[in-house]
Amino acid sequence: MPKKFSEINVDNIERVFVVNTGHITEDDGKLIQEPMDKSPVRILPFEYGAHITIIPELDVTAFLENDAPKLLEHGFSSSFVSVLAKAVANDISFVILDAHGNFDDELPTFDW
Repeated sequence: MPKKFSEINVDNIERVFVVNTGHITEDDGKLIQEPMDKSPVRILPFEYGAHITIIPELDVTAFLENDAPKLLEHGFSSSFVSVLAKAVANDISFVILDAHGNFDDELPTFDW
């Protein structure tokens, strides 16, 4: 029988930031539909959004100084970067952008 989470090593458990795709622009929505494995992110699209793994040092200052410009150069919006920066600021390296996800009051929203 599988162990309960209370019985396993919690170092093996990661938090995930699940947020609505309404927090990114329509152009971002198109970009996340293409798989990407390029620093600082890995993107795995699915029907209603994408799973994103952030590969920075998990320090928000370093992310904004080093990694955010790479994303902007690739064509992502500052709103997309804001979603990932919020995850990094909270020590989260996995983001799920999902059309059925919750909205976050601290992030901008787009109606597309």
